Amino acid sequence: LCYKPCQANYTGVGPVCWENCPPGWDDTGATCMIPEKIISANNSACPWYDECGEGLAKGCSNCPPNQGYHDDGCTCRRPMQSFDKKSYGRGVGVPMVCKPDEQEQAGLCYPLCPNGSVGDGPVCWDPCPASNPVHCAGTMCGVPGFSCTQEVEDDLNGILQTVVACSKPDDVEKCVADIGKDAKQFYMDGICSGP
Repeated sequence: LCYKPCQANYTGVGPVCWENCPPGWDDTGATCMIPEKIISANNSACPWYDECGEGLAKGCSNCPPNQGYHDDGCTCRRPMQSFDKKSYGRGVGVPMVCKPDEQEQAGLCYPLCPNGSVGDGPVCWDPCPASNPVHCAGTMCGVPGFSCTQEVEDDLNGILQTVVACSKPDDVEKCVADIGKDAKQFYMDGICSGP
């Protein structure tokens, strides 16, 4: 479906526009979050007898300014922060319409195929010849009455049998060549004869 664009600083997910998180915040879906963070405090001004500034030298440690840290003495802690993102509906959407030089399949638009070939998603298949007019499984053509399902099953079984036979090959090169030959026959043969 096609939806109206969202207003600035919002991102569309289906029929809903969600507020974008500010820079530095994690987007967790319906919320924005900054996880809790603990870093070492700057204790360089603290004396040896109160290294963290929690007793007699209270306040000698410090944290980075203006970053939301709480001074815990030896450490600086920024608590987890989160907020719910604002959202609004942008309607139910309208069906997508492809351009005149495109074809719609499964909700997507693809360029029209040239010279009478048949589109199947992003692939254009050449038409079957008059001698074998029945189109089957993209690469195969057959005579009327043949079983497309059986033909595909037989070809795939042939490939599988070769792979199984090669699981402990004496001649690796021959096995690789046989698998390639079977796969090429399935892909390139294209002419099925009879039912």
